[in-house]
Amino acid sequence: MNKQYTFSLPEEVAAVIDALPKTEKSKYIAQAVVNQEKLKAKQRALDVIALLSPKDWGTDKDAVDLVNDMRTGTASNILAN
Repeated sequence: MNKQYTFSLPEEVAAVIDALPKTEKSKYIAQAVVNQEKLKAKQRALDVIALLSPKDWGTDKDAVDLVNDMRTGTASNILAN
């Protein structure tokens, strides 16, 4: 169920919305809000990742090789059981 809101927008935003067909205005605004929330969530995740300290794994392998080795080991364990 949709909910109606009444609020004011800056002129430059209103001009963009006014240029849209009447049937697309609500969908456009809803998608803009969803996209903004996704960007906020992404930024929060990046901020948490930035707080993590790098760990020395004692190997010259890069992350891709380490993940592939783990996958191969996991697959081998599954097949062995």
